[in-house]
Amino acid sequence: MSPRLSATSLHHRFFVGTPAIPAALLRQLARLDHRQQEAVVAVVGTRVVGLAQYASAGSPARADLAVLVVDRWQHLGVGRALVTRLAELATAHGIRTFDAAVLPSNDAAHLGIARLWPGALGTADEDSINYQLPLPPPS
Repeated sequence: MSPRLSATSLHHRFFVGTPAIPAALLRQLARLDHRQQEAVVAVVGTRVVGLAQYASAGSPARADLAVLVVDRWQHLGVGRALVTRLAELATAHGIRTFDAAVLPSNDAAHLGIARLWPGALGTADEDSINYQLPLPPPS
């Protein structure tokens, strides 16, 4: 997946310049407990084109949300489908809120949140816009 991600996509996901998906994330994905930590992927043929994950945010009812979609597959509904499925899994495990930190420049993520959670308002800090997104998303 990494070779098909632009520097901008990696920066939007990890908030730092990185040439590839960090090894720490790969280790985290290998140790998912499927309750307080979960991930879903989108696959086309044999290639992973998207990844969405959540991890407990200090409370069993809250989890941090993160999404990464290969550039060629962005703006085609992949992220939305991944977040929708991940929200179903999270809700089944008692998670009631996704927390999402989004860089101000990540227009696609802000739009995706607005589509799944109409009226969602983020609060700005020095680095990001932070959303608290109730689960399940409104239909």
